[in-house]
Amino acid sequence: YSCLDADINGYLDFKEFNQALQLLSAKTTEHKLKWAFCIYDTDNSGQLELDEMENVMKSLYDMLEGMDSKPSGDPNERAKAIFEAIDVNNDGYLTQEEFVQGCMNDEE
Repeated sequence: YSCLDADINGYLDFKEFNQALQLLSAKTTEHKLKWAFCIYDTDNSGQLELDEMENVMKSLYDMLEGMDSKPSGDPNERAKAIFEAIDVNNDGYLTQEEFVQGCMNDEE
């Protein structure tokens, strides 16, 4: 919800609601990744930190476990590996651009 509330007033106005509808109907991979970045950025800082990536990865592992197809390995280690691979300038956080490009360049 917080990534939809652009003016951070606690409510979705018509413009924000309309933008949310447009995001939900995103057709391109880039738009979908920008939407994912917004959801993963839980503190609305405009950047992803490792702990946010770890939370996402743990949630994905838990979801897949519920579907009887949990990936092997530790979700925090996987998050760290992904984070380090796409943090191209090694500054300890991911910008939206780094996140989108890193995901789009990943063959896995």
